[in-house]
Amino acid sequence: MIVIRIRLKVDEANQEELLSYFNAEVQRNKTLEGCITYTLYQDVSECNDFILYEEWESIDTFNRYKNSVAFSKMMTRLKPLLAGVPDSVYYDADIVGP
Repeated sequence: MIVIRIRLKVDEANQEELLSYFNAEVQRNKTLEGCITYTLYQDVSECNDFILYEEWESIDTFNRYKNSVAFSKMMTRLKPLLAGVPDSVYYDADIVGP
């Protein structure tokens, strides 16, 4: 399994549009093959900061999504709403410690 954390900073004026867009996007992506979890969280102290948390069965299933037309359309829609480049981190979800 692979875990992905993406930090998104949105321009204040675009916050409602981002939330509206993700309301549908999250539900759609949860149904994709290989998607285990796909959730958007809002920072409790910085209301324009969000974390997109994803879990995928494998890097291959995630890469199929990342290389899809739907992902490209999502990024085209989101870029104008953001205040900077998304900060992404990918984790292998295998336990590495005792």
